[in-house]
Amino acid sequence: MIYPYKTAATLKTRRYVIHPTELLAYWQDHRAHTKQLIETFSEETFFNYSIGELRPFSEIVRELIRITSLAVRVIIKEVPLQKYQTTDLVHSKARLLALWDETTFLINTNWDQLSLERFHETVSFWTLKECKVYEAIFYLIDNEIHHRGQACVYLRSLGVRHPIYTKIFSS
Repeated sequence: MIYPYKTAATLKTRRYVIHPTELLAYWQDHRAHTKQLIETFSEETFFNYSIGELRPFSEIVRELIRITSLAVRVIIKEVPLQKYQTTDLVHSKARLLALWDETTFLINTNWDQLSLERFHETVSFWTLKECKVYEAIFYLIDNEIHHRGQACVYLRSLGVRHPIYTKIFSS
């Protein structure tokens, strides 16, 4: 829901559609499912399999780790854009999974630093240039879901059954 007013006083008193802790839980459910997909790939297909001109899933995971760890630092800690962890030299699925977990830990341990006001502040981030914090978080979630769909196509084309995301349908 977009509000036409954005003063500190109204942010403290207005109702919200989703609480920040619910948003974090939603994001982490999606991250857990993406991790399941990563684990489903063999080492060989993770790094070398693609369809057409698309990238192997390992390259996509590297990108997801990079932009998420960067975004969290920009959103929560407000560090300069150039300071982020590189994953280019990582050539094992186990190490990328460890980096995935480190990024999840980074999100979880810093989330409480986000005030309701911060969600509506503007940040410079990745390809979005300037956007609201909540828009950057939505982008990270949407981008991950998009690429997870690509991974599912890869696995199906290999005849591998991929894990189904059922969290949204549970109570």
